[in-house]
Amino acid sequence: MGVNGRIGLLFLTWLVVVVVASLLIGSERKRQWFYMRDTSKSFFNRRGVLGELMQFGFPRTREGWMVFVGFLAMILVSGYIVVG
Repeated sequence: MGVNGRIGLLFLTWLVVVVVASLLIGSERKRQWFYMRDTSKSFFNRRGVLGELMQFGFPRTREGWMVFVGFLAMILVSGYIVVG
């Protein structure tokens, strides 16, 4: 498998990890831990089911920052391993 295939597989893995983390955290804790920047639902900022599930927002508590740092570390380390 070439570099492009590995990057594509890595991207899909990242999406799965974010969705699973979102399901494990739950919507109530996401609202507590993260600030959702845009709460209005107009035609221009509508998201699909997957987009709503994967939206975290800006971290505002210690738990939110820990989730953010965990995602960032996962992305950087796995990207370095796959591409490097």
